[in-house]
Amino acid sequence: MKILRAFAFAGTLLFAGVSTFAAANNSTEIVTNDDAKKTEIKKEDLPAAALSHLNSTYKDVPVKVVYKVSDEQGTVTGYEVVITKDGTDTTIKYDAKGNNVK
Repeated sequence: MKILRAFAFAGTLLFAGVSTFAAANNSTEIVTNDDAKKTEIKKEDLPAAALSHLNSTYKDVPVKVVYKVSDEQGTVTGYEVVITKDGTDTTIKYDAKGNNVK
């Protein structure tokens, strides 16, 4: 039981440290578990193919946030668009060229 508490405490400290760092730096970058980095971008900065797909398939659906996803070397590996449809957030994924990934 002491080990479980120790892990819970360490996880809390880690989360608090990351949150504090992001808040202090006004950061819009998110580091995922697989070392990918998400950077918030404008919808208009998506590749043409992604923008076209988004505008034709989800024409009247509000876009909540758009991310550029990069690997640990900084190479763009794709894009993620979070839309809000019927009160539910849904993530639409695109590859680096803007092709929809199912």
